[in-house]
Amino acid sequence: RATRVNFSLPTNDTLNVTVWEGMKPVFAQTLTSPGDFICKGGRLVVRDRRFVAESAVSGWQSVTITLSSTDDYLVGQVEESAVGLVFLLPVGGKTTSWYRFQRERE
Repeated sequence: RATRVNFSLPTNDTLNVTVWEGMKPVFAQTLTSPGDFICKGGRLVVRDRRFVAESAVSGWQSVTITLSSTDDYLVGQVEESAVGLVFLLPVGGKTTSWYRFQRERE
């Protein structure tokens, strides 16, 4: 279970994300801009889109995470949507979730 997430911008077009469990890094990824992320209106927007194909199911899944910073919290809006076919029937859906994370003091 993740206990901390670090974001760093070593350059204007590179975002490093590291997820920690205690003192151990459990996931790290480098994103590039434009494409994987943008900074828009003081917010960090991370996007991912992928094609899913499994037995009797195929379609597109899209996720957009928008992060905003306040003095005490990091606020995240997660928008997920998907469209595709299940047994040749069209399906689709969209959901938006909000999260608030207390900032660590340095």
